[in-house]
This record gives sequence, structure tokens and C-alpha cells, in this order.
Amino acid sequence: MKNNLFILIFVSILVLAAGCSSTNTSESQSEPEQKTDTNSETRSETGNDNIEPQIANLMIEKVDDSSFYVVTTAEGNEINYAYYVFKDGEVLEKFPYKKDAHFSYSPTESGTYKVRSFIRDQDENIVHDDTDEIEFNF
Repeated sequence: MKNNLFILIFVSILVLAAGCSSTNTSESQSEPEQKTDTNSETRSETGNDNIEPQIANLMIEKVDDSSFYVVTTAEGNEINYAYYVFKDGEVLEKFPYKKDAHFSYSPTESGTYKVRSFIRDQDENIVHDDTDEIEFNF
């Protein structure tokens, strides 16, 4: 009789454990959806939604007869800037991405110059725009 009682208790525990196991499985399957929704809400509340990068303003200014600077105003998350200097319509020099939105350059030859400003955000989205042209005569 003790064996029957032991078997009954053992089978009951197995059934109970099996029932708990299937409940946990369905809860864990729905859990990632809840986490995703929570993360989305958190990003929205903190204002950290992914914003497509865009150049709001691009300005080129002659400093003197031998140099100019460019300021790129951009919107987006974790923006980096790169610059291509053009002389007479051809790429003269390329400057790699950096965090600085200000760029200075000193031409060494007469010609018509412009700068192509590139912005890149944390998701590797890239946007570019060209400045107006400026003239240097040496």
C-alpha cells in the first residue's frame, strides 16, 4: 500500500510539473513581444527614436584671401561628418568622418572651390549636400 501511495504522489508531481512546464513555455513565448513593446515605449518616452539624418543648413564662408570654412548643421542620432573638397568641378581632397561639424581649408591654387558635406548617423545612414562655390585667385 505504501508503494501505491508513493506511485500516486510521484505521478501527481509529474502531472503538476508537466502542467507548469507548458504554462512557462507559453509565457516565455509571449515574453519577447512584451519586451519589444516596452523598449519601444521607452525609446519614445525618452525621445531616442531613430531620426533619419538630414542636413538642416550648410554654409561656406571665405575667411580671407587664402582660406575658407564650412559649417554643417545636421539632425539625427550620433552624427559624424566627412568632407570632399572640389576644385573646378573635380574632387581635390577627401577628409574622413569625424565628430566635428566645422571644416577649414586653405587652397593653394586659383580656382572655383566647393565642398561636399557628408553626414552619417549611428545606423550608417548617409546624406550629403554641396556648398555654394567660391572663387580664389592667387
